[in-house]
Amino acid sequence: MPNQTSYQAPPSNGLGVAGFVCSLLGILGTCGLLCPVGLILSLFALRKPPRGLAIAGAIIGFIGSLWIIIGLIIFGIMFLAIFALAAAGTAITLPNIQTYVTMSEIHTEVTAYHQTMDALPDSLVSITTLKPDLQQDYWGNSIAYEIIDADSYKLTSAGADGTPNTDDDITLDFDVR
Repeated sequence: MPNQTSYQAPPSNGLGVAGFVCSLLGILGTCGLLCPVGLILSLFALRKPPRGLAIAGAIIGFIGSLWIIIGLIIFGIMFLAIFALAAAGTAITLPNIQTYVTMSEIHTEVTAYHQTMDALPDSLVSITTLKPDLQQDYWGNSIAYEIIDADSYKLTSAGADGTPNTDDDITLDFDVR
C-alpha cells in the first residue's frame, strides 16, 4: 500500500496545556492562588502554536490574578482601617488612663494620711507629702476631693473639656477602711 497517507497528530503545546490547567485549578480549587503561575506559563506558551489553550489559560490566569490583587487591596484597606481605629482608641483613652493612675497615687497618699491621723484630710492641700503635680489631671485641671463619710471620699476630674458635671468627667470613689 504505497499510496496510503499516514495520519499525523496535530501539534500540541504542552506549556499551553500546563498554563490552562494551572489557571483553571487556580480559579476552581485555590481561590486564585495558582492563577499567577498559570498566567505566566500561558504567556510563555503563546510563543508557539497551537495557542488556543494558552490564550484561555492567559485569560483565566489574568482574571484569577486580578481577583487576588483586588482581595489583597481590600484586605490591606481593612487592616489599615482597623489599625487606625485601634490607634485612635488608644489616643483617646491614654489621657484617661493617666488620670486614673494619678487618682490612684492620690488614694495612696490619702490612705497613708488616714493611717497616721486616723481621719481623712480636709483637702488635698492638707497632705504635705502629696506632690503638686498629683493634684492635677492629665489636662492640667485640679482634681476635686470630696469627703463622703468618715472613711470614704470621692475624687473627680473635669475631663478633657475642663467643665465639671459633664459626660467626660472621671469620678472614683475610695474607701480607706
